Amino acid sequence: MANGSHQFFIGKTLVYFLLGMLIIGIGNELEALTIPVFQVVRKITGPVLLVTGLYFIGWIKVRGLFTERLLNYRSYIDHLSGNTKAFALGVLLSLAFCPTMFFVFFGLLIPLMLNTAGYGLALPFLFSIGTIIPVLLFLGLAFGMGLDQKVLKRSKKIGRVIQVIAGIVLVIIGVNDIILYWTLS
Repeated sequence: MANGSHQFFIGKTLVYFLLGMLIIGIGNELEALTIPVFQVVRKITGPVLLVTGLYFIGWIKVRGLFTERLLNYRSYIDHLSGNTKAFALGVLLSLAFCPTMFFVFFGLLIPLMLNTAGYGLALPFLFSIGTIIPVLLFLGLAFGMGLDQKVLKRSKKIGRVIQVIAGIVLVIIGVNDIILYWTLS
């Protein structure tokens, strides 16, 4: 990994670690509310999965998402250089959650952190490693194989097909979840 890559990784890791610390701090204070909060979250999960799936498919267009507004700050980062720019990009892109990462981080990782004694704080670090591995693999393949614009455009089309398939899966899971937790409880 080049030196700038280290700074990018450190920026992502710092954000996930600080978010984890914040959630653990809040979570420990709100432990008594866990069951009522869990019941509400379970009821909301199905509709959120359904809407996320429809968004992935392209049937719902949402303008002005947090991520889109956050990425507007990229112009400030473009004026930086070297390690500072890599670190700032790591921070910015870790905050720019896509819907999937949001669910994985807050829906899976945070409950694990709150229920794991001892090594719970290591989980955001491992999560940041997991988010950077696909980026490194893609960049390694792209540069190693000398991929050109034509191949990158094709990979974008394939990515769109995968996104639609994932959207369909999320819609099915969301409908199932709505039926399960809204009609049976």
